[in-house]
Amino acid sequence: MKHPPKEYIQDNITRIGYGLDYPLDAVFDIPSVRVVGNGMAIIEGCRGLIDYAAGRITIDLGEYSATIFGSDLVMENLAKGAMNVTGRISSVSFDRRAV
Repeated sequence: MKHPPKEYIQDNITRIGYGLDYPLDAVFDIPSVRVVGNGMAIIEGCRGLIDYAAGRITIDLGEYSATIFGSDLVMENLAKGAMNVTGRISSVSFDRRAV
């Protein structure tokens, strides 16, 4: 019996996830960044810290990196694969990393 292509399976899982209103980052185990107002960012799926400087924090998300720009930025609630960044967030940038 021939197996369906991987893209076919992922498309069906995506449709099911949307239909059930289930977060796709949980279905596919991909990193996510949620920004709450301009005072908090919740990062899940992080693999480490790349840069921590005044006005910016860059986080390793595997294939991508996320840089949070702002003032008075503080990393909080560091846990395995997750962290919160609080402060006055002005923007978030995603970049593909050369892995």
